[in-house]
Amino acid sequence: MADRRRLGEGWPVPLEKATYPPGFTRASSIATWKGSEPRAASEANLLARDKAFSTAAAAKGAASACASVMHPEARFQRPGFLPMRSREAAVEWIKQHVKEWSTEPTKSETAASGDFGDTWGKYQVTPTDRAAYSGCYVRVWTRKADGEWQLVAETLTPPPAVRRKNKERRAKSE
Repeated sequence: MADRRRLGEGWPVPLEKATYPPGFTRASSIATWKGSEPRAASEANLLARDKAFSTAAAAKGAASACASVMHPEARFQRPGFLPMRSREAAVEWIKQHVKEWSTEPTKSETAASGDFGDTWGKYQVTPTDRAAYSGCYVRVWTRKADGEWQLVAETLTPPPAVRRKNKERRAKSE
């Protein structure tokens, strides 16, 4: 707490009582998992879910795979675009911008409660308008009451051309 006050951030505020800037919307909550299993089992289940998602994207297409695992108000972030704030927006974006998409899940971590976790790995995307590129991704998941993992957020590292431009900008500003 002392560090936050020293940085001028004040005391933490529960999200239910927080004030949000105009235009900010919170995702609606879902009934969460109340089960119990060792953390290692939760992490293995989550990694298996991400691998199944990756397999589905290769077999059925990225848009279809995303539609089947995303929370209705999931956040989907892509370099150079404003974040999408719904499953429908993400699926529509994928249909317009992605020709092929593959991911290679590497690792998962979960909360001790087993109802929240993240996965990360490598991706390769072939856009509809330019050459394929690759990088790393992070996905955030929540577990529904029935134990199924649901994707609530995904973000990627930028494509190489964007990374080069950012590096050049930093070099000019130094």
